[in-house]
Amino acid sequence: MPRRWIPLTGCTTIVLLAVWSVVQNLVLNPLATAPGRSLPQIHADITAAGESMDSGLVLAVAGLGVGLAFALLLTGRRRQHANPRAAATGFLVLGVFAAPAHWLASFGPNIALADTYQTSGAAHSPWGWPIYLASGLCLIALILLAHPAREPHAATS
Repeated sequence: MPRRWIPLTGCTTIVLLAVWSVVQNLVLNPLATAPGRSLPQIHADITAAGESMDSGLVLAVAGLGVGLAFALLLTGRRRQHANPRAAATGFLVLGVFAAPAHWLASFGPNIALADTYQTSGAAHSPWGWPIYLASGLCLIALILLAHPAREPHAATS
């Protein structure tokens, strides 16, 4: 993969993870928690119960990830001769933090849904798993990147 593709691929991946986290927290999980109700009905129920989906926090957490990804992208583009390993490491670290960021962002909406519909505070939609899977894969890739395969040493006679 050419060096210029690492920042672009990394940034795109982080943006997709952030968008998916927002969709999971503000659309898919509410619909799974209250099946048969529309999203506007769910929001009306939550408001009537005196709760809040905490959309601002969900968007802020996603926006922070996207902002950091674009900062890394711009840094990579400015430093054309930068070490591709360093660029990959930065995006992989952001990817590792996608899971805890998603969990943090989901806390408010999940509690609001639980209080409104008298359910558990856990996610009811299974579609958060791609974020956790991607985050785990980033962790594995980061570990592998930190410990590269060693070149075999020439035998000495």
